[in-house]
Amino acid sequence: MEFDAEIWKQKAWARYTRRVQTGRAGKADETNWAFEVLAIRDLYLLVDWCSSHKLKVSFAKKSNGEYHSYDKQIIVSSHLNPRKQAVVLLHECGHHLIDGQDIQDRFALGYSQVDPEIIKTFPHRLACLEEEFEAWHRGWKLAKRLNLTVDRNYFDEYRIKCLNSYIKWSIDPKKFKDLNE
Repeated sequence: MEFDAEIWKQKAWARYTRRVQTGRAGKADETNWAFEVLAIRDLYLLVDWCSSHKLKVSFAKKSNGEYHSYDKQIIVSSHLNPRKQAVVLLHECGHHLIDGQDIQDRFALGYSQVDPEIIKTFPHRLACLEEEFEAWHRGWKLAKRLNLTVDRNYFDEYRIKCLNSYIKWSIDPKKFKDLNE
């Protein structure tokens, strides 16, 4: 599914009005709706930035996000709320920014590695982990460059959650097979 700001806004409004209709809405729900509307604006700007960099962005029933350098595609989970989608899209854009500059040099043992013997090693996992940190860093720099409304604390909370899973994978990859696929 491609991004359509109007559909995203309609869904955000529907989530909020359901809470109101059931009598469970409070000030936090109103605030959350406002943050979602701002995030939809950010998504619009990010998708536009991606388009200008010849990146295709789609939303699918996946977990979090994926960047595919071979076909210049980013996939973001359609299950996430717009705020998390914006954060994930920033991170995946960070991978794209790395791909353009440092992949053969700094991260040569990481995701771009195809040698099955190297992929089994700790240096490979460490290079992947380092790239994850760098992708988050570059994603945040992109948010600032585009003047997005992403809250730094919200960004960092999600960043830490994701990095935590990669740190665990780097130590024990058998428990986290999907991170290396």
